[in-house]
Amino acid sequence: MTNPSPIRSALTSLLGDSLLSICGLLGFALSFLSLYPLEPLPNILGPAPLLLICFALVGAMVWSLPRSGPWLAGGLTAGLACIVWLTWGLFSQGALLVFQSVVNLIAQRLGWVSHITYTPTAGLDQATSIEWFLLLSLALLALALGWMVVRARCWWLVVSITLPPLLPGLLADIYPNWLPFMVLTACWCTMLITTLCRWTAAHRRGPLTLISLPLVAALLSLLTVLLPMNGYSRPAWAIHAQEVMSGWLPALADWDGSLVLSSSYTGTGSEVDLTRAGPLRFTGQTVLKVTSSDYTGPLLLRGNSLAVYTGQTWKSLPQDIYQQEYLKPLTQQEQTLDTSPLLFPGRMAQQSGRSSHTVTVEHIRISNLLLYLPYPPIAHGWTEGAPRAVGDSHFLRQTGVRRYTISFPDLPTNHIAPLSSQRLQDMEEQYRSFVYRNYLDVPSQQRRIIQEWCADLPLPFSAPDIQDLRTLSEGIRSLLAQRCVYDPDTPLTPNGEDFVGYFLTQGRRGYCMHFASAATLIFRTYGIPARYVTGFAASSRQGQTVNVPDSAAHAWVEVYLDGYGWYPVDVTPGYSYVALTSPDPTAGQPTSEIEASPSPESTVPSPSAVPSSTPASPQPSEGAVSSPASGRSILRLLWWCGAAALLAAVLWLMQFLLKRHRISRLHNPNPNQAVMDCYRYLTQLARWDGGQVDPEAQALAEKARFSQHAITPAERQTMAAMFHQERQRLSSTLPSVRRSLFHYWWGAPKLL
Repeated sequence: MTNPSPIRSALTSLLGDSLLSICGLLGFALSFLSLYPLEPLPNILGPAPLLLICFALVGAMVWSLPRSGPWLAGGLTAGLACIVWLTWGLFSQGALLVFQSVVNLIAQRLGWVSHITYTPTAGLDQATSIEWFLLLSLALLALALGWMVVRARCWWLVVSITLPPLLPGLLADIYPNWLPFMVLTACWCTMLITTLCRWTAAHRRGPLTLISLPLVAALLSLLTVLLPMNGYSRPAWAIHAQEVMSGWLPALADWDGSLVLSSSYTGTGSEVDLTRAGPLRFTGQTVLKVTSSDYTGPLLLRGNSLAVYTGQTWKSLPQDIYQQEYLKPLTQQEQTLDTSPLLFPGRMAQQSGRSSHTVTVEHIRISNLLLYLPYPPIAHGWTEGAPRAVGDSHFLRQTGVRRYTISFPDLPTNHIAPLSSQRLQDMEEQYRSFVYRNYLDVPSQQRRIIQEWCADLPLPFSAPDIQDLRTLSEGIRSLLAQRCVYDPDTPLTPNGEDFVGYFLTQGRRGYCMHFASAATLIFRTYGIPARYVTGFAASSRQGQTVNVPDSAAHAWVEVYLDGYGWYPVDVTPGYSYVALTSPDPTAGQPTSEIEASPSPESTVPSPSAVPSSTPASPQPSEGAVSSPASGRSILRLLWWCGAAALLAAVLWLMQFLLKRHRISRLHNPNPNQAVMDCYRYLTQLARWDGGQVDPEAQALAEKARFSQHAITPAERQTMAAMFHQERQRLSSTLPSVRRSLFHYWWGAPKLL
């Protein structure tokens, strides 16, 4: 078989190396940007892929030049260094902002009290600084990857330069986008394959890369399809294993695991996709921690509210509508946090003199900037920096703030006191008009279905007070409980079907998303402004910290009461919004997680819990076992077996790589270099028992090193035979312990 032409071989190698460089740089960059919540987010995500491809191509092409490559790479590196020096202010600020995000993520994950707080330089745009730092850093990384792929051909160097920046986020249970991370993994695996085959003829390196990369990509895609992360449910043994291991290593006490993706479908952004509301699957990992100093009882932690129903989604009300219809008529002084409509109920509680409670909420595994607040929040109770109100739907916390304390009173149950300030009353009336214009929309087809479906409900109230709202909400809850079944395994709504219409008329199975969506439209049909709300159900205990798992994600309804504001209503069968107004006086010792089987009189439901029509006592968690001591022994045995298996794998890999390295040296096409390498191995073998190298071997090595004559095949075979004889001698004469070490280190490499 003839070898391909040099030009064809060079082009094939360049193509393979370029693809590896592109996969490595593009996969790393997009994984990094999706992993860390860089705030403010730079504009690099738009043109980034094309720009990164250009960087990777330049890096691979430069190092592919046989003679001028290193000089050109050095020149490019020097040029980039000059750019960094000339724009040091912008570059250093971007580096510090990125460093702050990464370090604060680690600090938050490990429970450190202190965080890095960097004050940006005045006059320098933060987003531009981060973008500039990332672009220059990735350009330098492209040159480094080019050298590792083209010249060094070393897979572990590629892993060592691309994996460590991602590790803090992975260990903190924050995960990159799957596609770019799989692209990066494909680069690692292909580099490993080509590195292990480095003794292959040079002209075969390009075809090997071009064959290996698609095969690795296909294998990773197949594994992704066969083992999907969406819908993954963390098994009971894994949760219990974490609890047992936390007793051995206290540092693991708050570790919720890594490389596991949560699957909460209640939504936390500006849109909730109802077409994804299929069977609920959760990991059981902690997403929030709630600490109360003076309150015991259930809490609804409000995150975001959504106003526009499309049949397949809930969307936020456009901000320009809020700006034009409510904020624009106000003066500049009135457009403050204290005058946000979300704080009207808290202002009323303050003026009425009602006592308030305080809770501290800590974000553990939530990367968004939403604040999760109890009802009704009081603005002056915030600590660690005031948040920012986004329209009338939600609040955003400041960058870097993951722990905040909020005050809140009990919800009113009978009477609503009017606002004391005439200006606040005028603002509430103005906002009320805005609410009635934007929170009563119901699609005509769904309106007809609801009117027929709810014919037995009480007559609608034009402007309900709390007692009227109680009567109507109890009627809606009872009707839903009679005609629909709470089922966390509810399948997806068929394509093309309206979510609420199908739930009420055909499916009649659902969980909080279904019940809250239907109730919102029912309230609107009755002429009462309502909106869909997402958040978490928590159970607070005085003086204790309670973990809120991802299974506590919940959805409910907010109804607007004239003269008061938005009031929470939960119509999920088996639960009552009345529970939100009073602590549970019979609560026992606090638990580490929200109970999986809620009681309507003492807790708030979570999507993963199946309520019943009658109160049920809390059940043991899924991970409970009957014999903790036995479980601890088994887990300890499994831990040691896993550690031993990992150590054995590492030792085998080291021996395998050493063996392949020696084979490649002994089979060097250059006979002089092969003889010199063989002589080096003979000198290393001599150290095992203090022996001397054969003078004939030394003479052959000197000839290979200094003589102008090439080593003959016979001389090469002679050198190989001496190496083989010395290895055999040591293998039989060394003491048993040293002999075992010798066999591991030298193995049985193939001879020439």
